[in-house]
This record gives sequence, C-alpha cells and structure tokens, in this order.
Amino acid sequence: LDDTFDKRLKLDQDADTITVLWNNNKLQKASNASLKEFLKDNGIQPKRLKADLVAQVDELLHAKFNIRD
Repeated sequence: LDDTFDKRLKLDQDADTITVLWNNNKLQKASNASLKEFLKDNGIQPKRLKADLVAQVDELLHAKFNIRD
C-alpha cells in the first residue's frame, strides 16, 4: 500500500480516537504524542504539559462542535 495513504488513514483514526475520548470525558487517557499530533493537524501549536494539551484539545473541539459550557 501507499505510505501516504497509510499515514492519512492513521491520522484519521487518531483524530477519531481523540474525538471519542473527548466525548467520553477521557482525554487524559490519550498519549501526549497523539494530543500534540491532533493539535498540529488542526493548526494549533501544542503546549508542553499534558493538562495544557488536554485543555487545548477541549477548547478546539468545543469550538468545532459549537458547544458552550
């Protein structure tokens, strides 16, 4: 298979996984690497600490799905 296709498929799966974890309030279970990759793929410079990464992803997905607390 084409490497680009494999990488794109993996990115899609990672994004889906992050979204599912977010929907279930379990973003803490995601690895720092996947959180950082998800943020970079969405044009956001990731921070260093896990709590900050989780907050960044949470803010991004709230905005994406137009959810207000």
